[in-house]
Amino acid sequence: MSVELNVVETETVECRINVFPLWRRTAEVRRAATTLAVIADTDDADDFRHALARQYFAELADFGLSEDEQDELVGAFFHQVELELEVMFLEASETVG
Repeated sequence: MSVELNVVETETVECRINVFPLWRRTAEVRRAATTLAVIADTDDADDFRHALARQYFAELADFGLSEDEQDELVGAFFHQVELELEVMFLEASETVG
């Protein structure tokens, strides 16, 4: 999101404010990864991802973010979920092997 701030009467400064850093929400990332790890059916996993994405898109739209900004933040969130899944599966394989 871009915001214009009047610093001096004749000068404006543009800055970027990340109002909803989804990828930094550790508890939500872990909860999503844990849920996906136990879903056996691919269609069910896709349904879960889509429902979660719709929820986040709606929240970000309420903040007034553009679709591009929403895509970026939701994509970053799901990237973190995938990284968390990799860690979970690696840890599980180390305890088995």
